[in-house]
Amino acid sequence: MPFRGHLEMERSQGHMPIDQADEDATELGIPGPTTYRYQCPTYALVLLAVACGLVLCLTFYHFSPASRPKGEEGEQYVKLPDYPTAKNPQSLSATTEGRDDFGLAASNPFEPPTAPPAAAASPRISMMLAKGAQDREDAFGELALGQKRGHWIWWVFPALQEWGGDMFSAMQMEGGADLKSCQEAEEYLANDKLRTAYMKGLRLAAAALEKHSSEAPFHVFDEAFAGRGCRGAWLRGPVDSFKVRASATLFASAASKRGDEELVQAALRLLRHFNGDCSYRPEGEGSAGHMTGFPDEDIRLLGPDIRILHICGVAWGTLLQAAAGTAWDVRSRLPRV
Repeated sequence: MPFRGHLEMERSQGHMPIDQADEDATELGIPGPTTYRYQCPTYALVLLAVACGLVLCLTFYHFSPASRPKGEEGEQYVKLPDYPTAKNPQSLSATTEGRDDFGLAASNPFEPPTAPPAAAASPRISMMLAKGAQDREDAFGELALGQKRGHWIWWVFPALQEWGGDMFSAMQMEGGADLKSCQEAEEYLANDKLRTAYMKGLRLAAAALEKHSSEAPFHVFDEAFAGRGCRGAWLRGPVDSFKVRASATLFASAASKRGDEELVQAALRLLRHFNGDCSYRPEGEGSAGHMTGFPDEDIRLLGPDIRILHICGVAWGTLLQAAAGTAWDVRSRLPRV
C-alpha cells in the first residue's frame, strides 16, 4: 500500500486539504482526519465519566456511617454535642475533663464565665512560705503584745528589693526575701496562706499602733532595738517603720489590682498611723531605701510611700476609693498626696 502511506504522509504534513484528504481516504477505505477529530473527544468523555463515578463511590463510602470505627458502647467517635438551646440551656455533652466533644469548655454560654483557676505558686513564693513559717508565728505573738522584738520584718512585711530591701533581707534565702516586683507581690497574695498571714500581720500591727498617740510606728517597730531613734539614718533610725510603710503601700497597690478590697482597707488602716512625726534616711549601699545614683535624703514617714505608688503605677485616689462606704472609714486620717 505505497499510495496509502504516501497519502497519510501528505495529510499529516499539511500538504493536502482536509476535505481532499477525507475523500481520498474514503476511496482507500482508511479513516480521514475528520474521523480522528471527532472520535478522540468521545473517548475522553467516556474516561472522564468513569473517573467521576469512581470518585463519587469512594466519597459515599468514606462518609457513610458503616465506614466509621465504633466506640466501646457502639457509638460513633464523631458525635455532635447537644449544645444549649432556649428550651434546654443546661444540655452539654461534657467529658470527664470538663470539655465537650469539640474540646470547648463545658460551661453554659447563657451564664457568665467563671474565673480561671489560680496559677501554681512560683518556687520563690513557695520558699518564702516555708522559710518564714516559724518567724511569722513569733512575730504574731510579739505584735499581739504590742511591740516588735525579733528580726522577722521581711517575713511578715516583705518590701520591694529596690526600695525597702537591704543587706540583711538579702541573706535570708536564695534570691533574697524581698520581692522583685509589684507583679511578684500579686503572686504573693495569690497564695492563700501568705495572704492570710499578711492580713493577720496588718491587723495585729494596726491594733498595736492604736495604743500610741504620737510616734506610733517607732514605738511598735523600732523602740525595742538599742540605738534607734524616731528620726535617724539606717540602723540608728526607724528602719523597720520605713519597711512596714513601704510594704503596706506595696500590698495595697497589689491588692487593688486583684480587686481585693478587704486587704486594701486593712493596709490603709495601718498607713493612717504614719502621720509624719518620724523620719528615716538611708545610709549608702546595702541600707534600706538606698538607690544607686541617687543621694540619700530624709524620708518623712507620712501616709503611703509615694515612690512605691509610682513604681507600681497605682494612683493614691484609687486606693482611697476602697475605703469609702465602709463602717470604719480611714480617709479622715489619711493625708492628701
